[in-house]
Amino acid sequence: MLVRTHLFFLLEGMEIMAGIDIYQPCPGGCGKKIKFCCSKDLTQDLERLYRMMAGEQLQAARDRLDHLLRQYPGRNCLLALQVDVAASLADVQLLQKAILEFVDAAPTNPLARSYQAMLAVPHGAFAVMETLEKGMLTENSDLPVLFAENLVKLSRILADRRSILPALALLRLSYHYCRDEIAERDEFLYAMERSATIPLMERYDWPLDPLPEKVSWRNEMQMVYAAIGRGAWCWAVDYLEKMTLRVLDQPLLLKALGLCQAWVDQRADAAATFRKYSQLRLVSEADSLWGEVMSQQLTPPDAGATYDVVKREYEVHDIEGLLESFRLSPVLVRQSENRRSLADENGVLPRAVYSVIDRPLNRDAVEANWNDIPLVEGLVAVYGRETDRPARVVFRWVRDEQFEVSIQPLVEMMAAFVRPEFSELTEGAVPVAEHILQVFPMMPPRLSPITCQEVMRDIRDHVVLERWKKTPLPSLQNRTPAEVAQGGKQGVRVVAAAIKLLEVESVSSLHTNFEHLRASLGIPVEMPIRIDNDEAPNITPIDFNRIEIDGLSNEILVSLFSIARHYRMLASMRRFALELLNREANNGRIDGVTWEDIYAALTNTTQDLDESLQWVNKARQRAVAEGVSPAQWLVLELSLRFERREMNEAERLLREIERRHIREPGVEEMVQQVLSGIRSSMSEEVVDPELIDTQDADRPANLWTPDAGEPAVPQSAAGGSSSKLWLPGSPE
Repeated sequence: MLVRTHLFFLLEGMEIMAGIDIYQPCPGGCGKKIKFCCSKDLTQDLERLYRMMAGEQLQAARDRLDHLLRQYPGRNCLLALQVDVAASLADVQLLQKAILEFVDAAPTNPLARSYQAMLAVPHGAFAVMETLEKGMLTENSDLPVLFAENLVKLSRILADRRSILPALALLRLSYHYCRDEIAERDEFLYAMERSATIPLMERYDWPLDPLPEKVSWRNEMQMVYAAIGRGAWCWAVDYLEKMTLRVLDQPLLLKALGLCQAWVDQRADAAATFRKYSQLRLVSEADSLWGEVMSQQLTPPDAGATYDVVKREYEVHDIEGLLESFRLSPVLVRQSENRRSLADENGVLPRAVYSVIDRPLNRDAVEANWNDIPLVEGLVAVYGRETDRPARVVFRWVRDEQFEVSIQPLVEMMAAFVRPEFSELTEGAVPVAEHILQVFPMMPPRLSPITCQEVMRDIRDHVVLERWKKTPLPSLQNRTPAEVAQGGKQGVRVVAAAIKLLEVESVSSLHTNFEHLRASLGIPVEMPIRIDNDEAPNITPIDFNRIEIDGLSNEILVSLFSIARHYRMLASMRRFALELLNREANNGRIDGVTWEDIYAALTNTTQDLDESLQWVNKARQRAVAEGVSPAQWLVLELSLRFERREMNEAERLLREIERRHIREPGVEEMVQQVLSGIRSSMSEEVVDPELIDTQDADRPANLWTPDAGEPAVPQSAAGGSSSKLWLPGSPE
């Protein structure tokens, strides 16, 4: 099934050529134009085959191909078409056979190897890369668009399998072979490079260092760089590993080796290479820090540095008694909207879902300190009796040192309602360091959004400042940051890198004060960096927050802002946006950036909801003053009003948008996106168990979202407004 899934990625986005142009690249991927390739005497046959495929005469196309291959055996163009026909026929065995025939006939053909790489997917990213590069050991300038499309498809498959660095490397490599527009490629790359779930150190496009002029190995490295540029990364790893034994202690070689190892998914080897790089005498302090950060990012957790995620199940013989016991428990909080995500293997929804907290929740609190807030420890789902299955209760938990202690009160609470035997299944694992940093507070429902933000910031500071520095980390050889920091200059550098890693991966606007952490470990505060304009392109993102921006030209400042914005580096984006706004106010508009981009950045990177609203209001006023629609700012304010739970203001904004702007391009879609997000956030809110009626568990929420179909039209509006938007508070 795995092979089937990935092979039929070939069908997605496949376009049948409308005709033959002799100046197009050979459709068989031989690297020549049709006029000079194996297709030159088959153009009429190829056009006929394309017409058959376009008309879905697939069996006829297959029969014709069989005839032509007997007449012209080994022709790349025919073998490539045979793969396309087999994929269109959805025949796995035929498709595998066609791919292997293509590879046997043309073992160095890039297109054939890109198909074969699909077969290698179940064996991992390295097998994919090793297979693929057998067709890229020499430069091919005239490859069909289909080859680049296959690279994009392989990238998407690897991304689904969480091989992020190889996925991004292939995606970027596809531009080397084809600059033409490829469906969804730009959007996919943009989404990957901005993703909050991918660490910055992995999604950033790190460049190779420029070659020095007067070194004996320059020509040798030019050859290696050329191979890297066309995607022969496994070959480059093998060559550079041997070369570093001859050319000792050269940072450029080790950096290139580490990047290639990362691109072929040799994460452990890459981590070791970057650590060696960071310890070279010829490396600057900034580059040494970068190398150590890369090493820590790529260091895989060992078996002893993870906790199991477990699912424990008990059979229930008195479900009503169990539910009543859970209802009365002060450490169980009923969740109203999580049921669908916890459907079992048969699609059966739980009757009730509860978050387990480490202390009772004060529901009436309007003020709170961080240490008053209970933390979620696990999840409990209760499933009713089915025809062939008894009622059951399921725990989902991380098996850390506190697991048995945390779960024991629940076991005792339900002892009278369940059978004592249980089954337990390990569903996955989470790194210890990651688990330490993941806290899920259960906020009292009456706390204001601003107070919630303040509490969250305090909790994160406590976790980072106190718990993290006492946690053994695999990237520090399972020693704690506090222990390593006492190990002299090198120890300080290592811990500084660990802190930097934490800092650059913090894409939330709830920034931790890392200077306090440095001070508590005795690590010097980082000094600002003053750079010349020609040095700016060489500054890595991990140093963006240290740049003194006063002397930078507008052009360089805009470039840095664009990089920070593209990669969602929120703290840096905010710094650069404030400086751009100040310069614009004093000197007029700045080329390369719009005022809308600046205001959007300032709105989205502040910790203060009041400040966000102020920026939105300023942007809306400016839009009106410049004679452009303020709709995007009204929609942004709408989302902020919902976040602040100001429903009257939200209703007013919805009415204003509906009355004045709803027919403007994209406005209705933006509003629907906000409403959909609000419904999702409502599913995470604390719901008072007293207010929940289990009989109405499947009743839909009142808030309309796009996936709910057409909303009911209020009676009073039946003959009036034609708007399709539902407004909170509309009459029934």
